[in-house]
Amino acid sequence: MQGELQKSEVEYEEVIAFGGYVPTLVLTVNELFVRGLMDTGASISIIAQGALAKIMKGPERLQSVSGDRQCIASNGQPLKVLGEVRLPVAYLDNEVEQFRFVVTADNFGHDMIIGSDLLRVLGFQFYNVKNNEFHTQK
Repeated sequence: MQGELQKSEVEYEEVIAFGGYVPTLVLTVNELFVRGLMDTGASISIIAQGALAKIMKGPERLQSVSGDRQCIASNGQPLKVLGEVRLPVAYLDNEVEQFRFVVTADNFGHDMIIGSDLLRVLGFQFYNVKNNEFHTQK
């Protein structure tokens, strides 16, 4: 998708406006490398319509979503949700046969948002360096 991707690559992109870094992660989605933004504040994972068009191999169809379901971007604005799709995802030795992504028409600067739902399934945990402990979900 964006530039040359290496298998299971983690990268931090510099965000000039904020002077910080944002963590990105390359996953294998439907057997292709796709870079996404790791967003621990997002409860769901989202894939952009343009990225989905590049990785679809067959006649997979979007599943409709309930009209009362709404996705809100970090800027507080609603995203235009087109539907949901289930795709195979892999990261290193972790493979998920079918993972549910919300598909949006909006362009949010990345091919996908890797939310806490997918991060958890792939085995990511949050570590507090200062207290030398892992955060566990209760």
